[in-house]
Amino acid sequence: MHPTERGKVTTAAGLVIAARVMVTKRGNRIGICTLDDRSGRLEVMLFTDALDKYQQLLEKDRILIVSGQVSFDDFSGGLK
Repeated sequence: MHPTERGKVTTAAGLVIAARVMVTKRGNRIGICTLDDRSGRLEVMLFTDALDKYQQLLEKDRILIVSGQVSFDDFSGGLK
């Protein structure tokens, strides 16, 4: 996984190494999973509609292919 242009839609694949569901202050659920493809890690966030549709796929050790907008996380130094 290599950095890409901010806001550009891209596709990535990797092994789910962690997954969790959180509730925001507004009461909305979001899913967060970390994908690893042996070249790097990517944090994937699924907001309410996507989480409702794909939550059953957020299992550790499952291989996922995802598409979405990529951003750089200044805090962790990684992609999300």
